Amino acid sequence: MLKGFEEDFNWFGKLACWHCVVPEAVRLRDHIKKLEEAIRSNEEEMKSPKPSRIAKEMYEYYRRPDVVRMDKMKYVKLRLYEKLGLAEGKSCDVKNKYKCPYGEQANELVENGRVAEFIWSMVEWYDEHWNLSESFKPFEDEMKWYHFGEPSIIDVTSYENIIKAVEDGRLEKIIEERKK
Repeated sequence: MLKGFEEDFNWFGKLACWHCVVPEAVRLRDHIKKLEEAIRSNEEEMKSPKPSRIAKEMYEYYRRPDVVRMDKMKYVKLRLYEKLGLAEGKSCDVKNKYKCPYGEQANELVENGRVAEFIWSMVEWYDEHWNLSESFKPFEDEMKWYHFGEPSIIDVTSYENIIKAVEDGRLEKIIEERKK
């Protein structure tokens, strides 16, 4: 009987904190740290008299416009999750609302996390449909849903611009376009 309660408690506790972005913020912090170290290491190797072929390829890769944009977006996502999702300075390996290390703030973390996740999902959708990538090309019959070459609505590499887009209604335009 007690085992069943514990399983339910853990299962429903994990479901209840589903939208908390603290664990994702922790993952992003770690990922960004590794990315910065990889880029720094690559730059150091490129300064050597004879950098390897792989170092040269990675050097070029890190400088591709779509890769630079994607890397900058990671910083923006982290900032959005830290500021709007309230994950700044927090970490969690519990992933259970009922055991949340932040106690009564758990509800606020879930609600704010839900908003931050939604905004970020719209930013990612927008980026995919407005900004051309070297690694993805939609099928010809789907091109009507893409807006490559059209004027930008938001700058996906700027936290301030995304927050301003929420406030001034530009994000609403993106949401309407997605509904189509």
